[in-house]
Amino acid sequence: MEFLKLRDPGYALLAGSGIEIGGFEHPARLPKARQITRCDRLLKEEVAAVFTEIDATGLPEVDVRLDLDTEGLGFFPDASLDFVVCCHVLEHVKNPIKALGEIMRTLRRGGRAALAIPDKDYTFDKNRPLTAWTSLEEIHRGNITRPVPEDYMDIVRHVHPKMLLVGEAERRGYLEHLLQRREHLNIWDSATFPLFLARSAALLGVQWRELYVAGADQSRFEYFTTLEKA
Repeated sequence: MEFLKLRDPGYALLAGSGIEIGGFEHPARLPKARQITRCDRLLKEEVAAVFTEIDATGLPEVDVRLDLDTEGLGFFPDASLDFVVCCHVLEHVKNPIKALGEIMRTLRRGGRAALAIPDKDYTFDKNRPLTAWTSLEEIHRGNITRPVPEDYMDIVRHVHPKMLLVGEAERRGYLEHLLQRREHLNIWDSATFPLFLARSAALLGVQWRELYVAGADQSRFEYFTTLEKA
């Protein structure tokens, strides 16, 4: 897969001990890493029940179970990590600014984060509106961390509009199914995600520099970047 090849130069910048959040079926290839702790919300044996389309047998084992929305990275002390890999996770969380803050909190100075999000123009989200920064800022300032079924009505309207025609009970069940899967809440493209990162840095009071970027114009799928904490 071309997007995985494009990640490799960014992954090559990561060394030492760190974590990968939500590696799922595409765990990071980190040739210079000394230790990788795999973190996820669901254990390997639970994935098959929720994501029936995935062959869970080949997934890596989860070392630390955590919910980035509700728990953050509290298992890991401040400035304790050399790297964090967080690919195709931020679009799923309710409060991505807080999640980004947790990543930066756990990185030591000079530590690096590899981040990726799907570009809406190349996924099933193409008809959904971009997530406004003002909405994310409001969620963050309100310290809202738990998604609810109603948060997924945007998917119903723009991806599966047939669910607007069913009864309320059936639609509610579908929304709860989307919540269980933690489907995409945040919609970005290769232009708006860098803006999100810059605005988040200012709001969080942290600084980083971008070491590597592969946008959707290259991968036809995602925006990938490797950041170094100042």
